[in-house]
Amino acid sequence: MERDKIIFKVDNEIIIEENIDLTIEQVNNIKIYICKEIGCFIDEIEVVFEKCTNKDLSLIDITPYGMVFYDEFPASILGVTLDLVLGSDEHLDAISNGTLENYLNFFM
Repeated sequence: MERDKIIFKVDNEIIIEENIDLTIEQVNNIKIYICKEIGCFIDEIEVVFEKCTNKDLSLIDITPYGMVFYDEFPASILGVTLDLVLGSDEHLDAISNGTLENYLNFFM
């Protein structure tokens, strides 16, 4: 899925391209880091915002884990392993206190 871009340029050369939303303070901090790294003046840095026009917002959902894009399907789960020995005290404790899912590993 295509996203909005914030591009930092010096003399029409792209230095950094970000696909995340940044606050004004974050943009200014990045400009300061670029100045320190390349040795230019802060006024020489051009910040370009490219708006993505073909976003279908119905395919985006906000969750406690961040933004979920429904047109980017995750890989299928091929298998699951458990990091505990079945029947051990640690295994039974994880079942009784509800933390068994912390020991699961999924293969994609």
